[in-house]
Amino acid sequence: MKLSRKVSPVIFIVFAICVILTNPTNSSGAAYDPADFTTLIPTQTVSVQSLKGKAVFNCERLTGFPGRPRLPLQSVSFILPEDADLKTVKVVLSNVKDEILSGYWDVDPAGPYLIGDNNEIWPTGIKYAHGKDTSVYSSNAYFPANYYGRVTAGKARKFIVANVEISPYRFNPVTRKLRRITSASLTVSFVKDSTYTPPKYRKTFSSPEIKRLYSLKEHTVNLKKMDKAKFEFYFPTYDATNLQLIIQAPKLPPLFEATLLKRTYVILSTNYIVSQARVSLPGGGITNGSVQLVPFMKSKQARLFDVTLVTEDKRYKVVNGTLTLMANEGWGGGFGQPAAENIRAWLTADVGGKPRWDAMEIEYLLLIGCGDPTQGTLPMKSTYPMFEINPEGASFHNLNLPTDYYYAELTSDWISPVSGRCGVLNISSDYDFDLQPEISVARIPVNLYGCDVMGLDSILLKIMAYTDEKQINAAWRKNVLLPIKPLSYNDNSWEFGERIKDLCTAQGFGYYRIYDTISEYNAYLTTLFNQWENGEITKQQYDALIADYKNFLTTFPEVPWNSNPANWLTVSQHFGIPYDTGLTNAPADDDPYNDDSSVTAFNELIFRQAWANDTYGLVIWKTHGLETKAMYIYDKANDNNPAYPQPDNNHPAIIFMDSCLNSYPYNTYNMISLGSSMLLKGAAVGTVGATQVSLGGENLEIADTWAEYVIKEELSIADARDFTITRLLDLNDDYNFLVFNPYGDPSVGLFSYEPR
Repeated sequence: MKLSRKVSPVIFIVFAICVILTNPTNSSGAAYDPADFTTLIPTQTVSVQSLKGKAVFNCERLTGFPGRPRLPLQSVSFILPEDADLKTVKVVLSNVKDEILSGYWDVDPAGPYLIGDNNEIWPTGIKYAHGKDTSVYSSNAYFPANYYGRVTAGKARKFIVANVEISPYRFNPVTRKLRRITSASLTVSFVKDSTYTPPKYRKTFSSPEIKRLYSLKEHTVNLKKMDKAKFEFYFPTYDATNLQLIIQAPKLPPLFEATLLKRTYVILSTNYIVSQARVSLPGGGITNGSVQLVPFMKSKQARLFDVTLVTEDKRYKVVNGTLTLMANEGWGGGFGQPAAENIRAWLTADVGGKPRWDAMEIEYLLLIGCGDPTQGTLPMKSTYPMFEINPEGASFHNLNLPTDYYYAELTSDWISPVSGRCGVLNISSDYDFDLQPEISVARIPVNLYGCDVMGLDSILLKIMAYTDEKQINAAWRKNVLLPIKPLSYNDNSWEFGERIKDLCTAQGFGYYRIYDTISEYNAYLTTLFNQWENGEITKQQYDALIADYKNFLTTFPEVPWNSNPANWLTVSQHFGIPYDTGLTNAPADDDPYNDDSSVTAFNELIFRQAWANDTYGLVIWKTHGLETKAMYIYDKANDNNPAYPQPDNNHPAIIFMDSCLNSYPYNTYNMISLGSSMLLKGAAVGTVGATQVSLGGENLEIADTWAEYVIKEELSIADARDFTITRLLDLNDDYNFLVFNPYGDPSVGLFSYEPR
């Protein structure tokens, strides 16, 4: 199943800002210079035109709360001095100049959440009529009330990052007028944290700090403007000798090659798995357990990682090629949620006056064990991000969303003071906690409640072979397979695939698209009839729209099923809905997903044949999903079916499973999820999948942003997830940040080669 939302994509445009500080000083007592933060907004504009009376904005993405006007939203991000008190950050917009646009406008409301094809879910406590929030659409006032909206501040390790929402347009539904900002000054103020203690000595940047700064340089308006002296003035903790190297670097991986920093890699596992792994020791005896964990650690050491292995009560390193006990202390152990709390407590425990993740300068954390939140040996954390949105007791109710991100974001309290729930997101207006990551986390699931160490061995062997492959032999990885099924009659998802296709073209990657087609005709007629019946359009308008649509059906050109649907944007803008171009020469689906007489472009056999006919380093699918299948793309049950080609075990792909439930971690009846199975069976070297029902809809996409970081920036699967969150953090719908979790080695990406 796929929980989707019928809205257009969200725009994120980073504005320059004007920051005026409220008498803050650094540790030396000198005042910060407001000129370092001052500029005007907007530096970019979003134009609008009328299309049959409706406002069409020339931005890539729109956003909106269900039932409220769907308008452009822009995010302003900036970095604050390290002594800033997060709780005191405020914003004032001054010297505002705006204009009321001529003419009359209509702005459509943002759509509801959808589960499956077209089952609508609306937030509770709001009165709706015809899909509109009546409190907004019946009010003679501009929405939103101000040009700036939500203000958040949090820590990315020790770097304080503030985000401000800017709405360049405001809409009055009664007068049907649009108001647009033309210029203003954005003022950010804060006071110094009274608990801040300046450091005695400066430290150089660690590898995870370099990673955070590299991420923030593109998404904060002031970091790039700082030289060494200015940065050290704002951040007395650091020796900023390498700052310009970080700011000017075109990609992150060369930074680590240039600096040759120690990079800390921590593995958390269980006594059972590690005691079995000790068979690799001389005289280890005979066992049917794992023999690959120690070689895996050696492989990481060869890549300049300082590797620590921690079990419930012991800590190990590999010294001179031998697994060596360093201390009789571990992360605490347990099962289910008590174990989850023990893992986080170990990561945040005080070590020499610093939390452990900081004292050890942990960059990567790999969890090896069973992730079942109820009984797992290395469980995911149960969170409750949408409990105020979905009605209690609904089958799709996400009261228990498992995530490993609880071990990545370590500087804030995940427990809401309002509800007492863990991981409540801003979507419910309950509590905003800091989602900026401190470390990069992934897991290798060990099935059978953590006992399948032979399966673990096969995964570790595959990862080591993948990372040992020579660059000259790895050209096959620069090839992307894009199977895409419609989420509903309102969302054929072509535009999602086309964004990734354009990225591949720009980066010299090959690609193969398999798009499905879906009939829009009956759905569009139904929509028009409902509008006429509800008095939203006249009979004359109804007849004219139907005639226009039928004329378009007969004149719009058809395209082959596997070629570029280049005109989707034209169609969408013309009618305000996605449109089926009548794809031709498409093979019939053996079990049509949409029972509306549509022609489907592929079934599972078509997808598997395409994968068997070529090698792909990256597979990104988009469809509805269940625990063990991506609908009509991949069904785990067919892994042993000779009628279905099997993926090449020697060329495993990184897979983004943009569908619901594919990485479901519960071990009910020893069920192995699709995400775990793809690692185990050889199809994948790493996956990113949903542990529960995921949110779909074009303003909720994270897969295309993640793909940009994997392809263009050459990042690993876990780093790409972290960078995606940093980039999209302030755009409202951050539920998917928790639901999509990486499986595999967190440091592995398309560009993971032998040590260079």
